Amino acid sequence: ETYYDFFRRLMETGKDVLYLDMSREMSSSYQASHRAASRIQAEFPDQQLVLPDTRCISGGLGLLVRECVRHMEEGMSFQALLNFCESTKLHIMHRFTVDDLNYLKRGGRVSNASAMIGSMLSIKPVLYVPDDGKLTVSSKVRGRRAALNALLEGVKRDMVSPSGQNIIINHADCLTDANWLRNELLDAFPTLGSVDIFGLGIIIGAHCGPGLLTVFYLGDQRKP
Repeated sequence: ETYYDFFRRLMETGKDVLYLDMSREMSSSYQASHRAASRIQAEFPDQQLVLPDTRCISGGLGLLVRECVRHMEEGMSFQALLNFCESTKLHIMHRFTVDDLNYLKRGGRVSNASAMIGSMLSIKPVLYVPDDGKLTVSSKVRGRRAALNALLEGVKRDMVSPSGQNIIINHADCLTDANWLRNELLDAFPTLGSVDIFGLGIIIGAHCGPGLLTVFYLGDQRKP
């Protein structure tokens, strides 16, 4: 099913549509969906089809969708929902670490020399997504344990209003590490609403490799 067919089917219900996709900086699907939306909007001038740039990916996008659905089910108006999405998206923190630099090398995110030297020295990058929606290295540490601790400390440093908050952890074939991070977060913030663990999809897994661990949560502002 193409974006055009998908949007047409939704618009034929007679309702306004809010479609949340990955950050435009991380996926070509953003441009494809906007081209289709422009065609559809001309056919349904009395309805709204809105595709904001979420600046979110993976579980971060999942958190944004989850919060929007919750407010929609509580009766929030369409315009208020759009405003909520815009005001919330940059407060969704994205933190990552990868275990094998060769996958980043294949995707052109690190050079051959950096991947080779980093692998020899067991250098592990810790990454985040800043306001521009691009995946960015925040620090480099030696060893897997140091990388996991960097994720944990990042969450502790900039999480806001932990009471009742729902966190998402994604992993690529490293469930033991995901469970460790979950337990550490629950110990540090006992009033959390939930810490959900999900496996990553094949596309992100293929780009970043096994050992990719991510955590998504609400914070004050995106920073390294």
